[in-house]
Amino acid sequence: MSGNAMSMTKSECMPLWMANVLSCSLEDNELRVIPVLIDSDPSSIPDFIRWVTYISIKEEGYQNRILDIINGKPVSMKSLSPVGNVAYGLAWAFFMNYLRYAVTELEKRCEQKMKEISVDPKKCVVKLFEFIPLSGKTIHSLDEIESSKYGIEKFGSVRKVESSVAGVRRQFDVNMYGIYKKPKHPSEPKEFVEFFMGEFAAPLRTLRNMHESYIAGLNNQQFTKQIEQFKKELQTILRNVPRKENKLEDVRDCCVPILYEDDKIDFIDNLMDEIKNIRMGSDVGSRLVEDDREP
Repeated sequence: MSGNAMSMTKSECMPLWMANVLSCSLEDNELRVIPVLIDSDPSSIPDFIRWVTYISIKEEGYQNRILDIINGKPVSMKSLSPVGNVAYGLAWAFFMNYLRYAVTELEKRCEQKMKEISVDPKKCVVKLFEFIPLSGKTIHSLDEIESSKYGIEKFGSVRKVESSVAGVRRQFDVNMYGIYKKPKHPSEPKEFVEFFMGEFAAPLRTLRNMHESYIAGLNNQQFTKQIEQFKKELQTILRNVPRKENKLEDVRDCCVPILYEDDKIDFIDNLMDEIKNIRMGSDVGSRLVEDDREP
């Protein structure tokens, strides 16, 4: 809690900067702001940050809780507003704090990497795939995934991008992978059929932590719905990015979120279908799960 204080009546809207700080607090696992409710109730907190810890002056000893926060003591989680649309805040934080930097000049960086590994740059689609499994389960690296026919090899990061985010200098990297046919004999060379850049969407780890710790009251059904909603919100953000405004059109054109049922679908086969659709000029925002799911 900083030295700057701000109060709002229940008839006022929460400023975007405050909403963004609250959203980032959970993603970074670092407490920055706690709303103090005066003449109001948890329903006054916007839906997309309804998971935040709050303090109400109706609570007995609320002054002591505020004092503990100022003194840097651990913050009690006893007052949690009811679960809301967590996905909205996570999608916006992901877009603002990561995606818009990670895909900067992605085509040039992709071409440089392909030449570095001595492969025709045309063999890699200039898209960053953000994989969103419905289970919310992620692994460290995509090269751990394989099928009976195919494997994935990691070629490392394309050229890293440096930028200042909230006054902190950060590096953003995107990994290159190749899909190869499994050789019949170990001595045979790998035959690569596709190259791509991709990763599991980072906010999934936040959602899973919230689910497993019950930090936002997310049961299994709500957890799945929030994953679906995260994809919808991210797709909406990308779709509405205006062209030629602060180069943000790179994000819309280069990012492809993919929601899929990881317990039913072969990851590699469906990724190859997605790449094929992109090469054929199909909608790059297509899903591995039908778009008409209810959030």
